[in-house]
Amino acid sequence: MGARSGDVTYDGRALIINGTRRLLFSGSIHYPRSPPKKWPYLIAKAKEGGLDYKFRGRLNLVRFIKQVQARGLYVSLRIGPFIESEWKYGGLPFWLHDVPGIVFRSDNEAFKAGACLQTHTISSSINLAIPCQINKGVTEGLFASQGGPIIITQNENEYENVEAAFGGRGPSYVRWAASMAVGLRTGVPWMMCKQSDAPDPVINTCNGMNCGKTFLGPNSPKKPALWTENWTQRFQVYGEDPRPRSAEDIAFAVALFIGKKNGSFVSAGYGERTAEPVQYLNRSQQWEASTEESNIISKASFVAKGLLEQMSTTKDVTDYLWCTTSYNQRSQQDGQITLHVDSLARVLHVLVNGELLGTVHGKNGGEPPVFDKPILLKEGQNNISLLSVMVGLPDSGEKSFAGIQHVRIQGTGNLSRDLTYELWRSVISRSHIMHQPVVSYPKKPLIWYKTRFDAPQGTDPVALNLTNMGKGEVWINGESIGRYWASFKAPSGKPSQSLYHVPRSFLKPSNNLLLLFEEMGGDPRSITVDAISVARVCGHACLGKEKCSIPVSASRFRGVPCPGITKPLLVVAECS
Repeated sequence: MGARSGDVTYDGRALIINGTRRLLFSGSIHYPRSPPKKWPYLIAKAKEGGLDYKFRGRLNLVRFIKQVQARGLYVSLRIGPFIESEWKYGGLPFWLHDVPGIVFRSDNEAFKAGACLQTHTISSSINLAIPCQINKGVTEGLFASQGGPIIITQNENEYENVEAAFGGRGPSYVRWAASMAVGLRTGVPWMMCKQSDAPDPVINTCNGMNCGKTFLGPNSPKKPALWTENWTQRFQVYGEDPRPRSAEDIAFAVALFIGKKNGSFVSAGYGERTAEPVQYLNRSQQWEASTEESNIISKASFVAKGLLEQMSTTKDVTDYLWCTTSYNQRSQQDGQITLHVDSLARVLHVLVNGELLGTVHGKNGGEPPVFDKPILLKEGQNNISLLSVMVGLPDSGEKSFAGIQHVRIQGTGNLSRDLTYELWRSVISRSHIMHQPVVSYPKKPLIWYKTRFDAPQGTDPVALNLTNMGKGEVWINGESIGRYWASFKAPSGKPSQSLYHVPRSFLKPSNNLLLLFEEMGGDPRSITVDAISVARVCGHACLGKEKCSIPVSASRFRGVPCPGITKPLLVVAECS
């Protein structure tokens, strides 16, 4: 049943659209993770998959919703303003961090003003519904009450998980958020996920893998039971293997239909995908390189007594912050010297007098990185440079601390010196001009590489194969396609991700610029440009027949690779 104008209400059984109770199968698309030219394809695939059907560039919410409507689908708009979604800062703009006296997601006037502004902006852009984000939805007539496809909207996200930490300001914030949302009078219901005390008339809903077992139900007999996220798997992080679920488990709704994986573009897969290299970037003359320098003095550098908190310094401009100081070694009589560094970033590179001494990193949910190793110092002044690396911002918590915490020199006897509060020069690392052709490829980290390549012919999806690289980020014609960390192996011994999607809308027919920053010594000559094809044994084999059989033989599969191993076969039946 397609989307059309009408009234949306609800009772204890379901959402009621145009006077009819509806059982809806839903899925979510993180639309800013894909370029606008790909949205029609993603929406079409979402509908084929069984769904019941900044405002510029990738963030053009109005355009996205209108394309959904053009496909005859409804929209469940989970507006936030806090969305989490493993998105940096949970979708909140970083400038809120610097507002004096602000406490995120609480009954705090500074935060409520910012939350209201963000919600109203979306609203005025599509003329939606929160005095701050809703005007946008209302102006464009996108709510069902105006003839649009939006049938329900969500305020906040899984707040009950952290509500107790705010004391009395938690419950009062929930009441304020609900009142603000309902007061926008969008003409469609509002919901809060994982919020058992959602005030009437806001519907409390469930997120999770097994809501049929874990959800206690709506907090009023007048509200329907809604499942806003049925996770296809736990979101994958670097150093982990994927943990997919069976099709039976996710036959209710899909979160995410198009989603996230380590910060790169990811789309749903249909059939068996094959990555075929179509271009090798293995010639030395193809690449230019530039070493990342720690001693650059620029407008992006600061000198302070003590180490700076990283996120407050970089302000979401970059993952990288250089911290450099000097240490005077009086003589070699101090014996063996050990450098100890505690960090609350994700990765730490340690250099002394320009030479890399080591790299340490943490693990998602585990201990932060600690460097504690003997170092060799020369007599006189020595430069100690630390490159502190984040992997994006955390998805919640404005009070989170990131960066280097403590630095200490320890020698034999009584020699011990705390360098934490010495003079440090901090440099925000952005980008550098490539100037030097690569002659040899030592496994040296902290190098910028660039090359150019032509787009593969045809229409198959394109990906970069980064299996043998270390860690860093890649840009194609100025567009980031994501961070990679191929050297952080999962328990299977493979990278968590090795193929990185390059949207064809990013590509020109020829002379495409590939720029990457390699932190951990990967060899760019190992990179290939791959075309991704979906293998099909046959198609439309049983059209017009009530019964049919499909012979399966080795010839249909072009031989028998890996004989003696049982192989799966996917059969899709469509009945018209």
